[in-house]
Amino acid sequence: MTETTSIDPAVIEQWIKNNFDPERIRQQMIAQGSDEVTIEEHLQAFKKKKQLRKQGVGFIYIAAGSILGFIGCVIAMVNPFPEFYHMLLYGFGSISMLIVFWGLYQVFE
Repeated sequence: MTETTSIDPAVIEQWIKNNFDPERIRQQMIAQGSDEVTIEEHLQAFKKKKQLRKQGVGFIYIAAGSILGFIGCVIAMVNPFPEFYHMLLYGFGSISMLIVFWGLYQVFE
C-alpha cells in the first residue's frame, strides 16, 4: 500500500523566502529523516512554485513593456514635440521591447 504525503505550502514558501537551493532542501529533509519519495515530491513542488512565481513576474514585465510601447506609439502618432519625434519613437520602442523580451525570458526559462 502506498502512502500519500502531504506537502505543506508554508514550508515551500519558507524555502523560497530563504532562497534555498534544491541540494540544501534535500540535505535538510534527509536530516529530518524523510524518505527519497517524499524528498522528490517536495523538490518538485518547490521547483514548480518557484517557476510559477517567476512566470508571474515575467507577465508583469510583458504587460509593462506593452503599455510603454503603446504609449510611445501614441505619442509618436500625435507628435506633440516634433523635435523629439525620433527620440520618443525609437527610445520608447527600444526600451519597451527590452522590457517585453525580458518578461518573455522570465516566462519561458
